[in-house]
Amino acid sequence: MRELLGSHPITRRAVECARTDEPTCIMCLSGAEPETETLASGNMAQVMPGLLRDKACYINLLPPMEWESYLTVLGYDRFPEADSLSLSGMPYHAYKIDLTVENLISKIERILSRLAEQAEPPATAFDPPARMSDTLGIPGGEPDASFRETLDRIGRFLKRYHKLPQYPEYAREFLPLLPTECRGLHDEAIVQALMARTQSIQERLRAGNPEEQRMSRILRYAYIQKIGTHEAAAELLDIPVPSYYRYLRAAVRRFAFEWINLP
Repeated sequence: MRELLGSHPITRRAVECARTDEPTCIMCLSGAEPETETLASGNMAQVMPGLLRDKACYINLLPPMEWESYLTVLGYDRFPEADSLSLSGMPYHAYKIDLTVENLISKIERILSRLAEQAEPPATAFDPPARMSDTLGIPGGEPDASFRETLDRIGRFLKRYHKLPQYPEYAREFLPLLPTECRGLHDEAIVQALMARTQSIQERLRAGNPEEQRMSRILRYAYIQKIGTHEAAAELLDIPVPSYYRYLRAAVRRFAFEWINLP
């Protein structure tokens, strides 16, 4: 089994990080249809504590959804050394829990006690979303020529995003979007750099206010995890088609701004 998991792109780094002198279990949510993702994630969250029974180290590999707080309460720590990418460019975040010394119940009780001591009153309201012109830092919301050029290239990049792993030669067109030190990379490395930057922006939007979270979902279903036509994405997101296209334009514009300002 170790040889099998060690040959798979999603689990390879987790196997490399696992010690050979202690029992280790690897759990992975490899994928779900968009319309069943919430149900699949909920079912996995429900059964996960029941799987953590043996004295072992457990490594979970999960796509970036909303797992961080739940796994933290269970006693997991982020384990970035085992982070990975699927062949299609989907990132998998690794989390690790060590139950070789302390069992799950004791660990959860200790963590909940600590969280209760540190608890602060919850926020009662979201800050109102900024206007797009303010968000972009452009007086009157009018972009300059360099931003329009980047926006146009970003639009073409997003439309080809889901094809890049299969056709890495397409990535050359988007090399100007990357830092100058990336100019000497081969095509597959350019694809990885573009996708890593995209996922960083998606994570930032997903952790933002409700408007930014909506942008993240629209970009995900329209381009990153392309599910079909824009009309299909609008239906999945339960957004009227005219409103969807308006939100899509704003999301692409915001994505371009984040791309330019990402370190």
